[in-house]
Amino acid sequence: LRLSVRADGEGTKIKGRDKTLMTQVLHHIEQIMRDGATRKLFPASRVPAYARMLQASVKALVLWHVEEGGSLTQDGDLAVDTFLRGALG
Repeated sequence: LRLSVRADGEGTKIKGRDKTLMTQVLHHIEQIMRDGATRKLFPASRVPAYARMLQASVKALVLWHVEEGGSLTQDGDLAVDTFLRGALG
C-alpha cells in the first residue's frame, strides 16, 4: 500500500506515465458513477467531478493511515457513506 501511494505521487511527475493504482481507482469510480447517472441518481455531467471528489477522499484517508501506520478496514465505507449522505447522514 505504501508503495502504491508513493508510486502515485512519483508518477505525477513523469510525462506519459503508466497507469498507477490511483489512476485505475479513478477509472473504476467513474464507471460506478456512470451507472448511477444512468439510473438518474444525478446528472451525467457531474460524473467526472464526483468521481474525483470521491477518489480524493479515499486517497486522503489512505495517506493518513499510511502516515499513522493504521488500518484501512472501514474507511472505504466511511468515504462513500459520507459522500452519499453527508457528514450528518
